[in-house]
Amino acid sequence: MGRRLWVVVPGGSLAGMNTTYSYDCRVLSFKQFLPATGNRKKHLVQIYTDPGGLRTLSVGSLRLKDPKRTGEISKSERKTSDDADLIAVGADDED
Repeated sequence: MGRRLWVVVPGGSLAGMNTTYSYDCRVLSFKQFLPATGNRKKHLVQIYTDPGGLRTLSVGSLRLKDPKRTGEISKSERKTSDDADLIAVGADDED
């Protein structure tokens, strides 16, 4: 816990958003893992984050490294935790 993660939000998933962006947050604790069953096609995870409190996120949207630095998304599309309503998740090895 205490790891930094990035959440990638693909373009088109929010009304009016055509570009993919990401945001970062720090994981405070893990609540539960929800496997894909029945009508749900994606695995979900519930984590407590700073900022944001309890978040339910698709496992596929989480990143352990900054997607801006890995080239997954362009630098201009990245939001910070200060100005993002949603956070792209990925973790680095900072302590």
